[in-house]
Amino acid sequence: MKKTILNKYYQVLTLDEIKTEFSTITKIIDKKKSNFHGINEVYSSTIKKDVIRAWKKHTQMICNIVVIKGSVKFIFFEDNFELYEEVIFKEKKKNILVIKPNIWFGFKGLEKENIIINFSNIMHDDNEVIQKKYDETSKVF
Repeated sequence: MKKTILNKYYQVLTLDEIKTEFSTITKIIDKKKSNFHGINEVYSSTIKKDVIRAWKKHTQMICNIVVIKGSVKFIFFEDNFELYEEVIFKEKKKNILVIKPNIWFGFKGLEKENIIINFSNIMHDDNEVIQKKYDETSKVF
């Protein structure tokens, strides 16, 4: 498999931070920003170290994912599963991952404890998501 640029399907945006003398406020979602497509569901997921959750492709959902604990590796594939790209998100790096519809993706926990939050534009619908079982022989993670 060869690496390519698939970022037409996802964006990495830096979160705004407001620093005060006693704390830091991190703004995750702002309806004035380009990644805001409405919010209909917010959920968190824990991912244990070396656990892989793959593959899924949303046909309508836009995911806005923030890693709030640990580190998580995300892998993206086009439909042919030949071209891929990976990004790693860490709790200390204040970014949000915006995943657009129609891209295959999966993720893996890299630390002992990993937590993500997803702000999605639509409610979860089993008819909207396509899933494939992860083949451990692929070695992409």
